[in-house]
Amino acid sequence: LSLEFPDRYQSNTNNTQSSTGRKSSNIPCNLKDILNLFTSVEDLEDEIYTCDHCPTFKQTATKQFSIVNPPEVLRLHLKRFRFCGRTWQKITSHVIFPMEMNLQPFCTTPTNIAMETDGVGVITDLNIFESTNDLVYDLASVIVHHGAGFSCGHYTAYCWNNEAASWIHCNDTRLSRCLPEDVLNSQAYVL
Repeated sequence: LSLEFPDRYQSNTNNTQSSTGRKSSNIPCNLKDILNLFTSVEDLEDEIYTCDHCPTFKQTATKQFSIVNPPEVLRLHLKRFRFCGRTWQKITSHVIFPMEMNLQPFCTTPTNIAMETDGVGVITDLNIFESTNDLVYDLASVIVHHGAGFSCGHYTAYCWNNEAASWIHCNDTRLSRCLPEDVLNSQAYVL
């Protein structure tokens, strides 16, 4: 999934000047906030939808994304770059993410979509799975982008290594063991 940050984390009003001279947001963002934005109901603009039987009656519409078939391996791309004016700007808010995540609140099934509507096609509850066992994901790696620009920078990764039973920080040819806190404190770009 490719996920956008909520607006409040994209604004420069919450940014402070860091010791390196770059702006960085001082408000951490929770991964659940990002997933809630992805699955939230969105009002579509204008009254452009009509009925075949009454073409003069126009109405508004909404859309909502949900995950129907959760994958075996889940990859979350956090859209850390946004276009502002004529340049790309990096969103530097820290994202709080867990080592283990239950995807159940963001999922639904095609059969239940029709049954879980309020009568006019609006889904009233996405949290409809009875068993959460298959919807719990363990964090296996985190990709980090270092640098201020969209077209420049350096990538490193934190990867879980089963043989070492620990997290490994991968930076080009250098590999080093690290603590789970190092992983959780990183500026995630892809989970």
